[in-house]
Amino acid sequence: STAEYGKQWYQRRVRGRGMYTIRIAKLTGCKYVGVDLNAGYVEECKKRAEEHGVGDQGTFYAASILDMGDEIVGNRYTHVLVLGVMFYIHGNLDTYLNRSLQACCREDTKIYIWDFTRKVDWDLCVKAQRHFKLTYPIRTKEEVCAALSRAGFELVRLEDFTECIIPSYLILKRECTKRDPEAKVLTSHLPGDDFIAGNLAYMVYYLKKKE
Repeated sequence: STAEYGKQWYQRRVRGRGMYTIRIAKLTGCKYVGVDLNAGYVEECKKRAEEHGVGDQGTFYAASILDMGDEIVGNRYTHVLVLGVMFYIHGNLDTYLNRSLQACCREDTKIYIWDFTRKVDWDLCVKAQRHFKLTYPIRTKEEVCAALSRAGFELVRLEDFTECIIPSYLILKRECTKRDPEAKVLTSHLPGDDFIAGNLAYMVYYLKKKE
């Protein structure tokens, strides 16, 4: 059905569920470890990895990034990709950076963090509570950079990818509603392009450990 198409498109394009890991593993042949808090998502990631022929190159764990086990942080990775994690940490960001991220990194590890930040004062960004179900302020990029520095990470480069993700939201809404007006429910909670562009920024942080 068109509604099912919209659901599949949303999961494939917006909620990758392992697809970044799988694509990198296919392109490079690397070993990997993936982590997600949702056990159901983890099982879906494992299934997708098998379907794409990279299931034997690594595995996925269901765990909180604030309390990952030794089987995860006990490894030292050459590359670490963090997608939308800091956005949901409403406590002390330093705790995550020091306890979890540092524990995954070697001295030469390359770290990539993709995440939302806010561009305006919190009282002007209260719509985010409805769209993202947050009850705490979203951090600014300056606050994130300060926390990264305190945790011993050096910012190599910072890029604003906001304009790159807005088309994804617009395409998703257009394709779903074009095929079936009822499919609108699948995307009704997603923020509009004006909301993102005016209040939020999607930043990519390229990092390394301080010498």
